[in-house]
Amino acid sequence: MNFTNGLVGILVANPAQRKYVLNQYLRHGKSGMKLFSFTPSSIDWKRRTVVGLHRSGGKWAIKKFPFPQVVYNRCYGTDPKLIGRLGAAIGDDKLFNQINQLNKLDIYNSLSRWLDDYLPETVPYSPENALRMLERHRVIYLKPFYGYQGKRVYRAELKPSGEIHIGHHYFNPKTVAKTPAEFLQNAQKLIGSTPYIVQRGIPIRQIDGHVFDIRSLV
Repeated sequence: MNFTNGLVGILVANPAQRKYVLNQYLRHGKSGMKLFSFTPSSIDWKRRTVVGLHRSGGKWAIKKFPFPQVVYNRCYGTDPKLIGRLGAAIGDDKLFNQINQLNKLDIYNSLSRWLDDYLPETVPYSPENALRMLERHRVIYLKPFYGYQGKRVYRAELKPSGEIHIGHHYFNPKTVAKTPAEFLQNAQKLIGSTPYIVQRGIPIRQIDGHVFDIRSLV
């Protein structure tokens, strides 16, 4: 592909992210290549143009561009229909990072074929599964299938007294349920109709009273 006068677009979720995301890539731009960031709402499908933010002459500017030759998707949780339409317009092989949010249950099911002994038990959320896992493990996590930076993750712990404490991660409990039925009612209010998983809680190490973990970005 010839990038002598190439247009590379970076798709972001909203206008507030345009400058922040684009600024991370400007130093990698080569002579003759123009980098700009844009949002799904800035696409004019009929005229095949995009309104985007770019940097020119040391200044930030908004400009209308023709469809870019290449798009890098930084819009997490993107509508699959939008990605399909954009890929059809410029070519699927020119649209990178099409899948950028993974289903936690699918990941578990795939990895457990080889690593079952090393993974916390994970099942789709249902009232029956939640109570069974809570009784078996005493501490469980409720997580959305498609999570993002720990948002909307809830921790439930069955205490020796029979109370069930529900909260965010390791903070003080948000609610205290006296009975399993009350726990299920509270859980349903928190998760609504969003698909969730139930995952066994595992002990988290601490340093000087502060929780930490080590992650590998693959």
